[in-house]
Amino acid sequence: MKQNRPLSPHLTVYKPQLTAMLSIYHRITGSVLSLAIILLLFFSKVTSLQLENYFLYNIGYLINSSGHWIVLSCLFAILFSLYYHFFNGIRHLIWDRAQLLEIQKVYQTGYIVLTLTVLSTITTWYILFF
Repeated sequence: MKQNRPLSPHLTVYKPQLTAMLSIYHRITGSVLSLAIILLLFFSKVTSLQLENYFLYNIGYLINSSGHWIVLSCLFAILFSLYYHFFNGIRHLIWDRAQLLEIQKVYQTGYIVLTLTVLSTITTWYILFF
């Protein structure tokens, strides 16, 4: 007789933990930064092919057109990813020294990473665009 029970842990029962979410975000931000570097290399190649007038015209138009929301969203995501990956990487380096591995300290450092990321991103954004 087959019972209709959900698989464990089921999404309606399982509560995501901070440590798991921070680990997932660390991987996502690493991917975002890798993509940003690939795009930067592509754009630098375009400028080296004597297409700089075309390149600069289009990039300048996107950035200077009163802040196109797609461009600004991408820049914000890259900036946020950079700070998060940096601060969480320092956290991982501390863990590699077998320090702050108690569950309470893990959560504290996680909240510190999130706070520093948000404050740094907002501060840099304000300095750049206001």
